Amino acid sequence: MRYEQFVESVKERTGIDSRREAEQTVEAFLGTLGERLPRTERDGLEAQLPVELKNMFPCDRGTDRYDLEEFYNRVEKRMKVGYPEALERCKAVAGVLKDAVSEAYIKKV
Repeated sequence: MRYEQFVESVKERTGIDSRREAEQTVEAFLGTLGERLPRTERDGLEAQLPVELKNMFPCDRGTDRYDLEEFYNRVEKRMKVGYPEALERCKAVAGVLKDAVSEAYIKKV
C-alpha cells in the first residue's frame, strides 16, 4: 500500500478532515507501536511499509514492555486528544495497517 493511500484510509476511517491530522495520527500510533515491538518484529513490519511510514518508527530504541491500556495512554498523549478519541483512532490505524501488511506477518505477531 502506498503512503498516500494509507493516510487517506486512516482519514476516512477516523472521519478526520485534515490530511495533516491523519498523518499525525499515524505517526503517533506507529511511534508508540515501534517502542513496544521487539526489534525483529519492527524490522519485519517496516520491510512491508513505504519509506514515509518506516520513518515514523523510533530509531535505535530498545523495547518497552507495557500493556494495551498503557499503549493507548501513550498514543493519547502523542495525539493530544481525549482517550476515547485516541482509542478510536488507534483502531482505525490498526485496521489500515492490517490491510497493508501480509497476512503471514499478522499471524506471526
